[in-house]
Amino acid sequence: MIGVFDSGVGGLSVLREIRRQLPGEPLLYVADSGNAPYGERSPEFIVARATEIVRFLVASGARAVVIACNTATVVAVQALRDWCPVPIVAIEPAIKPAVALTGTGVIGVLATRRTLESASVARLCELHGQAARILLQACPGLVERVERGELDTPGTRELLRSFLRPLLDARADVLVLGCTHYPFLAPLIQELAGPAVSIVDPAAAVARELRRRLGLALPDASLADAANPGFGPAQERFLSSGPLASAREVMSALWGRALEPAALPALGPDARGPQPAAAGAAQPLPNPELTCPLCAGPNACAPAASGSFDTPCWCTGVEVDPCALERVPAQQLRRACLCPRCASGRPPASGEPGLTSPTAGVARPSR
Repeated sequence: MIGVFDSGVGGLSVLREIRRQLPGEPLLYVADSGNAPYGERSPEFIVARATEIVRFLVASGARAVVIACNTATVVAVQALRDWCPVPIVAIEPAIKPAVALTGTGVIGVLATRRTLESASVARLCELHGQAARILLQACPGLVERVERGELDTPGTRELLRSFLRPLLDARADVLVLGCTHYPFLAPLIQELAGPAVSIVDPAAAVARELRRRLGLALPDASLADAANPGFGPAQERFLSSGPLASAREVMSALWGRALEPAALPALGPDARGPQPAAAGAAQPLPNPELTCPLCAGPNACAPAASGSFDTPCWCTGVEVDPCALERVPAQQLRRACLCPRCASGRPPASGEPGLTSPTAGVARPSR
């Protein structure tokens, strides 16, 4: 299974390309619409939230994670790669191919403020700015309009015109879509910009990189499904942190068929759910898909189906083995419980059960 996440519904533009290139691969998509747009959030929030979501995807059995969000990539990807035991494929504005396409020597980059202010975009501009003039255009409000499904309303048209006008006046003939929400506005952007302007969307390149990182051609669907119980051939699962009625309507329209997204479970160090049983009481049965069996952290730990608990859970100090993640060698996660509270790296408060140091003995995954 491949895990994919975005600040909202925009990452579906990347997911559809992954589905096209990997038709037999089960996909789990997280739309963090309840916290969209990331472009207006602090770097600290983005790193913390992305960490929670990636831990959830890994614990759900993802053998790779795709960050289908430019803002999350430029802010958080390195922090995520420092600990994540599976490959992370990320997205960034396709400035290099845009520079190769321009005939006028001017390109425009449409993105969120947070993306455009990042060191990653500054690096891309420095690398490729000698060959073309690169104009950066922040587009506040566009993500929210896509989140509401307003792809061709008078308000969206007027907003887009205001963003495109300075780029077109400067003779930009290539526009880079630097946010995964924007491909859903591509028909309107093309109409407003005119047929002489090219639009660059990096989604296909992200899917190709995913295949390369996993060493895949087009996999046999039956083999992929056998390793991912709960997924059928070419199956996708969709989760959202936003209102489900809105998510159902907008995601179905963008995906092109009726979807039934489920609620993304509460994540993070405070989302513990029921507390563990008192000392001497029977522990809850392991549920690899839903809870840490000892600290009851929701939707994060993936304990061994055998119930072999040979690693301390930091929340409780009780032995728990989180190493049932498909295809992840046990030694990579030794002593690293993945329940939300453990994942935060916060030691137990005074009087709480647990180990004295939440970082003791953690083995970072080898690269």
